[in-house]
Amino acid sequence: MTENLELQLQANYPKMFKNMYGKPQETCMAWGIENDDGWCKLINNLCFEIQNYCSLMSIEPPIIDQIKSKWGTLRFYYHFENYIEEHDNFVEKLVNKVEHESSVTCEFCGYGGRLSSNMGWLWTVCFDCYKKYEMKMFTDDME
Repeated sequence: MTENLELQLQANYPKMFKNMYGKPQETCMAWGIENDDGWCKLINNLCFEIQNYCSLMSIEPPIIDQIKSKWGTLRFYYHFENYIEEHDNFVEKLVNKVEHESSVTCEFCGYGGRLSSNMGWLWTVCFDCYKKYEMKMFTDDME
């Protein structure tokens, strides 16, 4: 994800993104958000829902440990500093919903997409972005 979008998410949800660009020995967020820009809206909406829930419950929001693409869909890892099972279960349901939504949302542009593979790599992509990426791979191989 571009640094500008990462910084915007961090500014909107500072407690959740407190480990953004931290030390690699301490957090996977040291490398930022490890997927493309198309899922930014999904991530923002998820963080918004989590923050609202935590505000309603008068609890601290969870800390994000890692956000990345794996097996072609979004992965969102987090932990609560003060673990309470009922809150974790609710947030986990929100996360699962968004991870599923990523399987039909293009990781590159955010429009409708589908889980696809190219040379063994799984990704959720729309037709237009697939063609752009395929063409880029072909021209890169020619150089």
